[in-house]
Amino acid sequence: MATSIDFKANFIILFFTVSLMNNQNTLIDCKQTELNSNFSV
Repeated sequence: MATSIDFKANFIILFFTVSLMNNQNTLIDCKQTELNSNFSV
């Protein structure tokens, strides 16, 4: 069954998208990153 393979592919795409959005949020919220710098490595 290819459902498990599709699920893994979707999870990788989702993780990549979330990481990309997190990078954009840090650029947009550069002022708040000073407070969140300890949490986001």
